Amino acid sequence: MTATIGQCGVKKETDSHLFFYFCTFLFLFFSLSRITRYDVATMCGIIGYVGTRPAQPILLQGLRRMEYRGYDSAGMAIFDSQGVFVQKHQGNVQKLASSLPSTPMEGRCGIAHTRWATHGIPNDVNAHPHTDCHEQIFCVHNGVIENHTKLRIALMKRGHQFRSDTDSEVLSHLIEEAWRREQSLEDAVAYALKQVKGTYAVVISARDKKDFLIAARQGSPLLFGVCEDHSLVIASDLSAIADETRDIIILEDQEMLIGTQDAWSIRTLTGEKKDRTTQRLLTDLTTVQKNGHPHFMIKEITESSDLLRMSIAREKSTQEIHARVEAQKYRWLHTTRFIAVGCGGMFYNALIASQGFEAIAGIPSKAITGSSFRYDSLIVDEQTTVLFLSQSGETADTIAALRKAKGQGAYTIGITNVMGSTIAREADETFLIAMGPEISVASTKAMFGTIHVLSELIHAVASLRGKNHPEILNALEQIPDQLAEIVAKRKEIADLTKKYLTCSHALVMGRGYEEAAAKEGALKLMEIAYLPAQAFHSGELKHGPLALISDQTFALFSIPKDDVYEKNLSNIEEVKTRQGKVIVLTTKETEEAQGIADDMMIIPKTISLLQPILSMCALQLFAYAFAMHKGYPIDQPRHLAKSVTVE
Repeated sequence: MTATIGQCGVKKETDSHLFFYFCTFLFLFFSLSRITRYDVATMCGIIGYVGTRPAQPILLQGLRRMEYRGYDSAGMAIFDSQGVFVQKHQGNVQKLASSLPSTPMEGRCGIAHTRWATHGIPNDVNAHPHTDCHEQIFCVHNGVIENHTKLRIALMKRGHQFRSDTDSEVLSHLIEEAWRREQSLEDAVAYALKQVKGTYAVVISARDKKDFLIAARQGSPLLFGVCEDHSLVIASDLSAIADETRDIIILEDQEMLIGTQDAWSIRTLTGEKKDRTTQRLLTDLTTVQKNGHPHFMIKEITESSDLLRMSIAREKSTQEIHARVEAQKYRWLHTTRFIAVGCGGMFYNALIASQGFEAIAGIPSKAITGSSFRYDSLIVDEQTTVLFLSQSGETADTIAALRKAKGQGAYTIGITNVMGSTIAREADETFLIAMGPEISVASTKAMFGTIHVLSELIHAVASLRGKNHPEILNALEQIPDQLAEIVAKRKEIADLTKKYLTCSHALVMGRGYEEAAAKEGALKLMEIAYLPAQAFHSGELKHGPLALISDQTFALFSIPKDDVYEKNLSNIEEVKTRQGKVIVLTTKETEEAQGIADDMMIIPKTISLLQPILSMCALQLFAYAFAMHKGYPIDQPRHLAKSVTVE
């Protein structure tokens, strides 16, 4: 291959007493009952612990497991006989860890938070936990309080003073005020949360109740685990608590957990008691570790071939996708319109889905982003099938589009990596990609797994409609080995990128299914290598993009040896005529390409529907190497979080 919190400064009232995504991606083996409507949430990580052991190391390890959810700031509150120790800092979890005592504090109850900022800039003051006027209530929150401005103004008129610019701080003040009237802290929390519009997962404790935690959720993932010593660990996702326990319960909307060192109960915000039992999850912790790799991204690319091999073999053995399509025979035979919906990289997979369903299954199809679907006027009815793609199953615009489609009577399908996610729960039918948790913000293996499930689904629907395409299944069996072949050449790809590190702009182009691969390549260059990159259909080159060609630009063409190969060669000639730099990603080294390309990356060839898996892998490795050479934080690119769960 050629800091502690200061005083608020308001008058103290005499009667004042003053925390999954759900495992965004680890619930691959856990099927949950459907619940009521979710709203969207921010991508922060919260954790709480109450039990018989020091809380500090448990909270800190949980934050490290969840840092992919946000790394703008981090904070922790530990409750012990001496009072409340609060430390919070702008920056990542390691900065917080460096400020903590080397010998863990004795406190056996605490809460912690890692933040992805939505309201208020990333700084120490806006970091969680947040407290009330008298530093009695301490709260960590994941979500968006939509009516926070109205609540803040009303609270300020009643004498409350705010320290931060966040929406979350209103919760502590609401609870403070409610506790003046309510006999119990849990009633005060319930009263306060009833005033909130929006989404929340919260873990709350109080200075005067040192071995006591309350957790509640509405629209944001939250679960808790029960340890062997009866301690409780509460968190946004399973990765944060899997070191401590596998016996878990996922809270549902409007539910509230009341936990102590050796007991717990669940009630609703209206006071109704809930009888829940723990469920045991089997999760391999090596999936949330780097295992010797410098970054999660390269680890996740490297393991994708083995994961795909298992997934393909499982479907071959069980025929689950084909059986479920057969079970919905009437719907598929009467589908007159197919729409694929996704955001970011999953929109590129939606492009593949729409082309495949139309070309192979014979159903008129289109792809659209989640934000466009939710606001555009589309013809959707009972004969429309709408597919929703999301690695996490928690993408805000995709969820909103799903609810809109259901409201219009469409048959809805979700493809996701997380079984217990919102999309998995709310879609009429859900297919798991089963690629294991993805920790790096830049999605890689989930892209490949989604295309696998898409190809199985397209094959099953096409067969049901009398269109037999055995080449799809035959080609699928070769994909894992072909992926491994590309990964094995990552050093060659890394060496190639060195020649282009001084370029300030990139164009990435392809035709047909490869347009999706080109878009994925450009996205990766932008999000982890911070390189301005644009993707175009190769045929559009003369309609504007050609003006960008300069000595500071390279053009990367994804052109497998297919029916439009010669057309792509003509586009390359157009770039070379303008003295542009050209990299060709192709499946067969030919004299024509060799004569005009500055560099070439040769990858295996498969059928057009599946070729993007291989092309995307090579392009991801190219972007990874580019970012490595630049020294950028690959797993945690600036301003980004793993799931975009706010509009």
